[in-house]
Amino acid sequence: MGRVIKDWSVVDFKNPEHFKKVVGAVNAFLHEPSNPTISKEKLEQFSVVDDLTEAQRKVVARFWQTEAFDMGYEKIYQIDDYIGQGLAGFTVEDVTAAIVFKKMQDFNKSETYQIAAGDAFVPFYTMSAGLAWTAQMIRQRQWVNIESNIAMLRNQGYHDRAQDFYDGLTIAMTAASGQDIAWGGTTDDTQAQRDAYTANNAVVKIIRGTKDLGLGITPMSQFTAVVPLELVDRVAKALSSNQQEFDSSRKLTNYNIELVPTAMLRDASGDPITDQWYIVAPGRKLRGGIEEEFELTAFFDPSNRNQANYAFMSYGLTFGQSKQGTTLAIA
Repeated sequence: MGRVIKDWSVVDFKNPEHFKKVVGAVNAFLHEPSNPTISKEKLEQFSVVDDLTEAQRKVVARFWQTEAFDMGYEKIYQIDDYIGQGLAGFTVEDVTAAIVFKKMQDFNKSETYQIAAGDAFVPFYTMSAGLAWTAQMIRQRQWVNIESNIAMLRNQGYHDRAQDFYDGLTIAMTAASGQDIAWGGTTDDTQAQRDAYTANNAVVKIIRGTKDLGLGITPMSQFTAVVPLELVDRVAKALSSNQQEFDSSRKLTNYNIELVPTAMLRDASGDPITDQWYIVAPGRKLRGGIEEEFELTAFFDPSNRNQANYAFMSYGLTFGQSKQGTTLAIA
């Protein structure tokens, strides 16, 4: 049983209707990490429309098994859906030192540029990658290799999109002035206490710094702690510890802070960040937009009888207000 196609043996790649449905099933597979429900509905459109035989239905019967992708950046940014609107980008009003991504292609790391105070237009740029099904692979029924290539394409695409969004955070915080939070407490306090006090200080910094910006960030707001894997246990203990040794005691932290672990925090050299963490007030001026979901477009190359397929996704992002974020020390 395949993961993209249940039974490849009934696929006739020379049959345009069969191939159309294969492409439809692959696109459903590519869309699924972003919206599993919608993806399954799309898949059903390819699997049950018109009068297909049972064998033909198997061509597009997807065996659903979802990998876990790092979508934690959705706890940082407000990500809006611009699919089908034909827009070149979106505008975030009244930003300060916005970080906006330049053109990205071929799944390479994007560059960034900074915008001074004012309105920031965030363009959509397209990432693309090729996926080849050679005539030999089809003739020799190398279905496992074909599916492996499709899965690798999907994994790389969603990995790189997540990396761009996390880079928006780290680049903005590196460039920000006055948003670093020293390790709190005193030498008489435990490590968990000092980390919790640091978190409290970070939230206070965000609230005080944004109180006149109309962002609606208050002590009752939700905050996000973005934490490298090496510090997850330590930060989780700080966020969950009580002031006293009984369950009804108040927490050491005074605010609503959700922990988001990730392996995608890196510095300007590309090295993993493991010695600091971040707290942000999500959304508001931290914005992203999806203009085109992961989509496969197929082309037949008659010169070598190969099927050349290109997958595209288009999106934009901005970390539009550095005062919504803080960088926390651990020592």
